[in-house]
Amino acid sequence: MDSLFNLVIMCGLIIASLTGTMGRSLHIENEVKTLLKHYKLTGPEWVGKAVFSPYLGKADNTCTCEKLVLLSMLNVYMDIFSDMMNKSKEKKAVLEELKKSVALLKANKYTKEQAVWQQLKEIESLEVNNSTIQGGALNNFRSVYEVASTAGQVKKV
Repeated sequence: MDSLFNLVIMCGLIIASLTGTMGRSLHIENEVKTLLKHYKLTGPEWVGKAVFSPYLGKADNTCTCEKLVLLSMLNVYMDIFSDMMNKSKEKKAVLEELKKSVALLKANKYTKEQAVWQQLKEIESLEVNNSTIQGGALNNFRSVYEVASTAGQVKKV
């Protein structure tokens, strides 16, 4: 009797969690539709105005958060060495060698991360106060949210 009760409880929990996820997706879907209608973003002129879809699925799986942080550090070192070179007449050759070493390292081991870094900079530079960008982003929100909510999950075959 205990195992049957446990099975029923487990099934109930699974159904509740699935309903919660589906309910959240349905809630978001309804909220986005409400906003699309309110801001008159449902017309054919909005087709193809996706703001973020071009970036989805572009990042290479071998590009890790750690490597992006390291690339950021390397970029800062390049700026530091450049600034030090501009401020001092001495040790320019040493600083130039360090910059060359960093540039070579980035070229050889961080090409994928540099591409992702560029995408991040492009996304960060979007004019969020621009109504065309806002409309395209809102039209694109459901697909971005779906990808973001399942990112990192193991895909079933």
